Amino acid sequence: KNRNSYFYTIISRYTLEEEFAANRQKFLAEQGYKYSIQHWQEGDLGGPS
Repeated sequence: KNRNSYFYTIISRYTLEEEFAANRQKFLAEQGYKYSIQHWQEGDLGGPS
């Protein structure tokens, strides 16, 4: 069976999280995993304005 797994994380801009995320991206790429980044702006999630 061919199964897919997905991992999601939300990173706040201009925080230490960005550095950890960059290291995670490098690790996943080295392991052969696909990695994509989506940039969202405030309000994109349809929450209160």
